[in-house]
Amino acid sequence: MSEPASAVSATQPRALNPGEQVYLQGERTSNFYGVLTGRFAKVRTRQPPGKVGMAKALAQAELVEILERPHTVFGELDVFLGQPQECSVFAIDPGEVLPLPPREDGLRQVFETAPVFGVQTCIAFARRLWQKLASFSRLTREEEALDRFVSSTFPSFLAVYQDLVTLTAPNAQHPLLQVARGEPLFQMAQQGAPPPANKGSSVYSAVIRPPGDSARVQSFPQGTLICKRGTLGDRLFILVEGVIEIPLGPDTTVQIARPGSVIGEIAVFLNLASKTPEVKRTADCICATPVRAIVLELDQVEPYLAEHPQLLTELLLAMAERTRETHALATIARRRMHQKLFERLRYVLTGYNNLAHSLEPYTHNNLTFQKPFQFCAHQARLTYNRFREWLSVVEAPV
Repeated sequence: MSEPASAVSATQPRALNPGEQVYLQGERTSNFYGVLTGRFAKVRTRQPPGKVGMAKALAQAELVEILERPHTVFGELDVFLGQPQECSVFAIDPGEVLPLPPREDGLRQVFETAPVFGVQTCIAFARRLWQKLASFSRLTREEEALDRFVSSTFPSFLAVYQDLVTLTAPNAQHPLLQVARGEPLFQMAQQGAPPPANKGSSVYSAVIRPPGDSARVQSFPQGTLICKRGTLGDRLFILVEGVIEIPLGPDTTVQIARPGSVIGEIAVFLNLASKTPEVKRTADCICATPVRAIVLELDQVEPYLAEHPQLLTELLLAMAERTRETHALATIARRRMHQKLFERLRYVLTGYNNLAHSLEPYTHNNLTFQKPFQFCAHQARLTYNRFREWLSVVEAPV
């Protein structure tokens, strides 16, 4: 559905009466909105009102949030992601909202007179990014753990096969050997682990056009730790020149080298939204080369952006793009992990389970088969438990 015909232009307030909708769940809106006056209810229904009717939808509606602070923005994520709105928003009191267009020219026009909406939208995207990066990082860690687990089963399965070769010699066509060789796990073990997938490091930095503000440029020697994990996020950096590295693990490092890359903005905007700044850095940022960067202290960010509406617009759009990319990468990572669960890990489970079932009758008359049987049964149970754990990760919301 498109926006209601009564929607006004992006620079004009829109007045609403109690009970009137700003938009409905399931609509694709061309603008997001900022609160000017009044209170608004954000609700989620089991089915979009457009499908089942307003009365039935609202009878089962869940209140998500009351929007009552002036300059609060809403609907921004779904607009920038190009997807239907996930909630409906209704006026509680007589009030006004300001439609905000997701285009550079329209946003800059709004921010020239009302930069607070730009700052509040950056804060909203910082919250979304915080959540989506945490989700993406967890998916990446769990996928790596899944890959390690699957690879660790290869030598064990081949060792069991060699034990069975010894136990059934000289019969190279023994039924147990045929069962083992017929399992996809046997072929996987012989082929070895596949190369790791590209996880998409570009989500670790938003990028804008480098502003020409030499007065705020600071120089940092190679090796300088400009952001330290666990410390307060109280400075924002815009890279002018040089390379910054972010260690993500023992063998993984992300390099940020593009001029205009913004570093530390998520913690800074989250702290701007808090009465008492307490959001900490989640990673170290180290100067891999001599670095020059524009540096804004926490108390300088909002006034500086208010004075530079073009920079504020570009920063918002860059954060929106970073959110979009992180959302897309998390979705891809989820699908990739789902595929690995139901292909590679399933083959591990069925390989050990089928071999354990085939071994069980032989344990009645020959105790030498007890050891491989018990090992295969144990590996099948362990794999099943890990399958359930990883399935819960895959099924969690992005």
